[in-house]
Amino acid sequence: MEQKSSDPIQNYVAILDRSPVAHGRKITLREDQLLRINTAIAFFHKLPNSKRIITTGRGQTPPITNADRCAKYIITNNLALRETILVEPWSYDTIGNIFYLSLGLLRSLESGSKLTIVTSSYHLARVQELVLRIFNKHINVNILDSGNPSDEDIAERSYNEMISIKALRKLLLGVDPGDRNEIAHRLSSSHSLYMHLSEQKIIDVEAFRTCI
Repeated sequence: MEQKSSDPIQNYVAILDRSPVAHGRKITLREDQLLRINTAIAFFHKLPNSKRIITTGRGQTPPITNADRCAKYIITNNLALRETILVEPWSYDTIGNIFYLSLGLLRSLESGSKLTIVTSSYHLARVQELVLRIFNKHINVNILDSGNPSDEDIAERSYNEMISIKALRKLLLGVDPGDRNEIAHRLSSSHSLYMHLSEQKIIDVEAFRTCI
């Protein structure tokens, strides 16, 4: 449905996930993830009009997804109301985060909505490139820097980011920007984290759900 000019612009803030740390059965959020959460929440509360927070990521620590774990942290610490939070529970990595954000937004939002993606300083270049390659122009996307964690080797993280950028360029070589069907095909046929899924399974996701 087309958004009417008199309707308030929908503002959405997405928090990219970072895999948590497992200590036996206890799983805790990394400093990196907490920085992203705190930056996103502070920005979210300054926004006018209708607004939602989107947490992202399936992750590798079942039975709860990274997105639900992040959402529960926000709710438990009274940082935002449960009804303002949406969950993207399908992605296994950054390209999946951005891809499924784009699919979910197409199914959930009207033209003219605004999305702000929150991630770490070392991660910005890769996210910026993925946004350009995956999102359609009718969704206004900004990227917000949450800084770098103090407990990690940022030089090593930055080096790994350069390797990841080269890999995503190889994966998406020749794909037209915003061609989600072809991106789904590349993920299904050539990306180790998604090869267990068919192209149709990747593309046929529902709109975002609420936190469990």
